[in-house]
Amino acid sequence: MQEEREITGDISDESREHCVQLFAELGKNVDRIAAYLRTQQRKASIAAEEAQRLQQRRRSTEQRIDDVTNADLLHALPWSEATGRRT
Repeated sequence: MQEEREITGDISDESREHCVQLFAELGKNVDRIAAYLRTQQRKASIAAEEAQRLQQRRRSTEQRIDDVTNADLLHALPWSEATGRRT
């Protein structure tokens, strides 16, 4: 386009239209990349929320284990350590 302008002193309508089309395609590519990035950011956010939920679930389960293990009732029962059954 620059060469055309230097040679003829003007830019043809065809060259202008071609340039407009190129910019339109570039805009579409930028929009697709932006949409992809938003999708990946949302997936990362969801994964972080899920990790936090699972971490809380693990802590709750560990607490229940401690509660049951430390319960006076459990220590009062006659359990066989080898079999894990009441004797």
